[in-house]
Amino acid sequence: MIKIQVSVTADLISSIVADIKSVSPETKDFLHGVIKKAVAEAFSLQPEIEGIIDAGTEAEQKLS
Repeated sequence: MIKIQVSVTADLISSIVADIKSVSPETKDFLHGVIKKAVAEAFSLQPEIEGIIDAGTEAEQKLS
C-alpha cells in the first residue's frame, strides 16, 4: 500500500465540494471521507491552536 499525504486547506475543501457532484459515487464517498477526516483533525487541533494564540497574546502584552 502506498501512503500519500496531502495538505488539506480551506481552498482544497471548497474545490472538492464544488466538483463532488460530477464524480462517481465511489469517488464521492472517498472525498466525503477526506473532508470528514480533515474536519475531525481540525477540531482535535483547536485546543492546541487556541493555547498557542493565548500564549502569543500574553507574550505580546508583556512585551508591550
